[in-house]
Amino acid sequence: MANYNFNQIPPDTYVSLVKAQHVRPRFRLSMLYPDESFREDISDYLIEGSGTLNINYQQGQRRSLSFTLDNTTGKFTPNGLQGTLWLDSKFKLELGMEFDNGDIVWKSAGIFVVGQPNATRQQATKTVDVQCYDKFALLDGTLGGVLDSTYQVDEGKFVYQVMQETLLQDNGNGYPIDNKEIVFDSSLRDSKTQYTLSKSPNDSLGSILTDLADMISCDIYYGVEGNLVVRSGIKDISQVNKPTLWTYSDKELEYISNTTTYDFAKVKNKVTVIGSNVNGEQVFSQTAINTNPQSPTRVSVIGVKQFYLEDSNISSDPLALQRAEWELNRLSILQQTIQVASSFMIHLDVNNCIAINDDFFDYSDNRFIIQSLGVPLSANSMISIECTNIASLPYYPSSS
Repeated sequence: MANYNFNQIPPDTYVSLVKAQHVRPRFRLSMLYPDESFREDISDYLIEGSGTLNINYQQGQRRSLSFTLDNTTGKFTPNGLQGTLWLDSKFKLELGMEFDNGDIVWKSAGIFVVGQPNATRQQATKTVDVQCYDKFALLDGTLGGVLDSTYQVDEGKFVYQVMQETLLQDNGNGYPIDNKEIVFDSSLRDSKTQYTLSKSPNDSLGSILTDLADMISCDIYYGVEGNLVVRSGIKDISQVNKPTLWTYSDKELEYISNTTTYDFAKVKNKVTVIGSNVNGEQVFSQTAINTNPQSPTRVSVIGVKQFYLEDSNISSDPLALQRAEWELNRLSILQQTIQVASSFMIHLDVNNCIAINDDFFDYSDNRFIIQSLGVPLSANSMISIECTNIASLPYYPSSS
């Protein structure tokens, strides 16, 4: 039996795996050392169907993982002195698909930190239920990163450098919080802080990082290999240039079901951002409005649905407009949820696009941006996808 990395196999080979009559999901779970080097493959202890990988498009923490381990020998009973599982234990999850000949193709699904282990003995059965979070939990106060004093970042500092220095801080045990290189958008590498950022005790390093990302209109999250990713959120604000990761059809087996939810209470089509007050006179203020002719929630159709945001750190009209457009697009993604039940795949991720052909809903190669994914760790795994039609977003280019 051979093991292959996802990037090693031709696209046509992967497509044939997904479209096979019998899809064979596989899951590989490894324990890591603190520096995230490989420690031990514990896949054989993973109880079939016991867990789920969840991914949500949001700032900071995106990924969470739950699973149950066979603890017959007591190997995974939490013990800080001599046990295998303890505070800050790290895991790597890989999703795989098996070929007919037994070969498996693998793709990393994230690096996770243990949060809430629960050891159980029920007569002869001994198990440990484990809840994990991605590494942002070490920064946002969930599992670490709480400030014990005032933390200040001065105006004019390079954002990348501040973020890297934040991650390289001593965790108190002689090791840095995270020594992996940040995957930082190259077009923004020279961006500087636009104002002085200050955080009080009991706030978190994570809030500093997300504020810095918001300052330059970037998404911030941990990628599948455990690197912090900082990527522009406005470079392709219309989403039109994102690749289509899969095209679903109601005529094919991968497309199992579609449920559409219209959350009218969350509909926003106008965002006003109010910035700082200069000498009690000039107030920086800008508004972004959904006027997209293809959007069913544009102002001319449903009237104004206002969202109002004050941020005293915004110190110019261009910054206020940039923030307003970013917030309008972000809020629009959350308004209408389409939930697709899909056969098992290993390459999908949030903030990427799929396409759907569905006669009932009148979709003809309509493109949707993925908001969330749920992947059960089961041999009969069926993926749950929540997404939004990108043509309804405020900055999608009109075809007229």
